[in-house]
Amino acid sequence: IYYFSAITVNIFGITDVTKKPMRMLAFGYTEDQGGKGGNNVASLIVKALRELGWIKEDGSTGKQLTIILDNCGGQNKNNFVLRLAPWLVETKLFKKVEIIFYVRGHTKNACDRLFNQLKLRYHKSQTYTMRQMVDILNASPNITFKEARGEDFFDYGGMLDKFYKKFPGG
Repeated sequence: IYYFSAITVNIFGITDVTKKPMRMLAFGYTEDQGGKGGNNVASLIVKALRELGWIKEDGSTGKQLTIILDNCGGQNKNNFVLRLAPWLVETKLFKKVEIIFYVRGHTKNACDRLFNQLKLRYHKSQTYTMRQMVDILNASPNITFKEARGEDFFDYGGMLDKFYKKFPGG
């Protein structure tokens, strides 16, 4: 029975609210490829920015990036993600980066609505492999779902520790 246990799939999504209709780029990965936490969130933010073309491969600097996060303290409100903003500016990837947190209790947003579309598709299906999950979740018209692998995750915490002090807790 142990071998029939469901495997955990973590999903990270970034929504482009400037597009009409809004579009989400989502990455899913199994627990053997990566866990939950700041390094995972920071890694997938940078991966998404590259895949969306917001980090320019020609070395030019983007204007302004606004990242809106929910109030998840363990994943979003941590030193990895918060110190990512000045790093993106100082490496000249963007001229300005701001991070906005929704007020607790008022966190329903565009990304949540698109995540609900993912959940509806997933819960109505029999999914046994990651390949099946990718196929099922890409059937949503406003969502691109990709598998993230272990090599997609970088130790941003270790790198950022060399340049920035940690924010105090509280």
